[in-house]
Amino acid sequence: MISVSVSQKQVVLNFFDDDIHIVKKYFNSIGFDFNEEFRFDVFKEFIYSAAGMFKDLDSTIYNQELVTKFNTIRRLNQYYAEFEQRSSHALRVYMKDFLGSQEAYIEEKKKFDSLKAELQMLISKEQTFTAKRELMEEQFKIIASDKVESFEIDLKKVRREQVDTIHMIGTHRSELDTRFHNLKAFEDLHKEEFLYHFNEVKEKLAYQYTVSLNYFGFDFNKALFLNSERSGPIQRFKREAGIQGNIDLCKYVEYYLRNVVPEALADRSHRERLFNAKRYCERHKTH
Repeated sequence: MISVSVSQKQVVLNFFDDDIHIVKKYFNSIGFDFNEEFRFDVFKEFIYSAAGMFKDLDSTIYNQELVTKFNTIRRLNQYYAEFEQRSSHALRVYMKDFLGSQEAYIEEKKKFDSLKAELQMLISKEQTFTAKRELMEEQFKIIASDKVESFEIDLKKVRREQVDTIHMIGTHRSELDTRFHNLKAFEDLHKEEFLYHFNEVKEKLAYQYTVSLNYFGFDFNKALFLNSERSGPIQRFKREAGIQGNIDLCKYVEYYLRNVVPEALADRSHRERLFNAKRYCERHKTH
């Protein structure tokens, strides 16, 4: 039985170590002054669109605080995208990181690979002996009588070496099969527990990333529209766009939906985000 040198849980924690430290920094900074229904993944497109438009209209609204808030969501969103990419191949992580950290497994794998290479050499050697024996057996039929005895000794030697090689092939195959089943048994035995820990940590981190993005996205969005109220060019845009009262994200969404081109609705995921944003804003108005 192959022993475990590093536990499944520890390998998972090592794999997600950077994400754990990153998300801890942001998640622990979350305040309670934001609408928990707000979803960054739904509003990201509108937030970036409004941020870009307002910057074009009046770049002076971007003081250091607002720039810092924008950089926070952009950086956090990038971290989350990288996390999703890396965490989407659990079995690959199991094979590379978990199995690759097991000393006894690695040693057994080395022995298996070495034995496999030796077996291939023995098979090639046996094929050489077979070809040589068959050729000598044909030559034996026509050899001169005074050379029969010595030739027969050489032929017997080739046959004996071939038999020895066949025996070694059988021994190697038997040992190779045993080591293969040892490796396979180890892989199968620990896979389920590894995947359990992997998915448990992944789900927790995904939740913390999502909530962090929701909070910091809401925080930037709130600051952006508050700053816009002090901007003459943006207030002029608001009047020309027919936006009544203080501009906020939902009023910007309404403006966006009024001006969206039909082609943009052809993409299903884009269309769903638009409708989810609209539903959020309708609920938000109600409350």
